[in-house]
Amino acid sequence: MHIKLFDKILDEWSLQWNIFFFVGGSAILSIIFYQTTQHTAWDIFDLIVCIIGLACVCALTLRKNLSANGLGIITSAGDVISQGRHGAIGLMLFPLYAIITHIFALFSWSQNTDQDGNVTTQSSSVMTWVVTVIFIAIGLYFFPIVNDYLIGLGYGITAHDDRQVLGISFYWLNVIAFVLSMTAQTSMMLRYSFSWGLWIICGFIWIIINVMSGYSIFAVKIVIYEVNALLGLYAWSRDN
Repeated sequence: MHIKLFDKILDEWSLQWNIFFFVGGSAILSIIFYQTTQHTAWDIFDLIVCIIGLACVCALTLRKNLSANGLGIITSAGDVISQGRHGAIGLMLFPLYAIITHIFALFSWSQNTDQDGNVTTQSSSVMTWVVTVIFIAIGLYFFPIVNDYLIGLGYGITAHDDRQVLGISFYWLNVIAFVLSMTAQTSMMLRYSFSWGLWIICGFIWIIINVMSGYSIFAVKIVIYEVNALLGLYAWSRDN
């Protein structure tokens, strides 16, 4: 199935869309920065990380290897610091994993490009879903272990945190975010188009966590990401 508007954006209007997305998203984030923060050095750092992230998702949608994964490494390193400062440990642990996968993809993607230099995508299979379930199981096993270790260092989330959304505690929201994000990142680095669907789901959970932790600029960034994730899902699925 083809959506004419999305086809126009991806092909004929690609440059214009990415300029609009980046400039418009940066403007929105800057407004949130000025209205909701104290403009400290750390607030400026958060803003810079979010803006670099916008450029990263544009490159990922267009399947550009060096820019997508290079910016992904920088953004992930910044997110580790920003999310840790705001107590969202699930979203702090995931970027550590993302850095490794982006480094892997720098080499893997370079071996799988089309004649235009864009990374080729893959359709999912039964084995893909088996691997996905395995990653979820591994994440569920290790998250409590890592969280307990971080609590010992003065970080982490205690299981008796009283904050809840739809009956799900802040702790378990972080667990779900970590596991789904890790799975989405892995499937994306392996060039599976369904990874964007997982990112759309992850985005909603990330927004809730960051609203709860008071990290409003990141929550707004994810709202902007969701728009591009829909386009990414279409683009990668169309070109299988």
